[in-house]
Amino acid sequence: MAYGTTEARAAVMRQTNAMRRNTLIFFALGPVNGGLCMFILLLAELDYPQALSEIFSSGMILMVLLFIIGGYVVGALPAVASGLLFAFVASRRTLNLLQSVLIGAGASFLTSAMAVVVIALINPGAPKWNWIIPGAGVLAGALCGGYCSIVERKHGRPPAKSFHS
Repeated sequence: MAYGTTEARAAVMRQTNAMRRNTLIFFALGPVNGGLCMFILLLAELDYPQALSEIFSSGMILMVLLFIIGGYVVGALPAVASGLLFAFVASRRTLNLLQSVLIGAGASFLTSAMAVVVIALINPGAPKWNWIIPGAGVLAGALCGGYCSIVERKHGRPPAKSFHS
């Protein structure tokens, strides 16, 4: 047998399924969260709109939809890469919620920073460092990492051991 005992095969399958689940969560939720975070960071930077009625106008709703679609177009590959990186780290040990949030944010920062570097290499006229894309990546990765922690808790992984036990 390639994997040895039945228990070893079951452990490998559990680990593979957890990696698939975490990567799918990052792929499904990462670009949406990233697009919304980019929109929020852009609004915070522009000091626009001034009134609450301007936020819920038809033009702003269309802009939010375009940011979500753009998040999937631009953010799908970095989301999958950060999901794989998170899943690889999370499969090695049991993480609590804070660790999952921090690792998700770190993985998303790395992949979105790489996306900014690639964009700067493809388009030399683009700004060399744009903080909105990595900032949105950090926020989206933190949300996805926290959600992965909650989902893994629901799927029967034991909680992380504390220092006191």
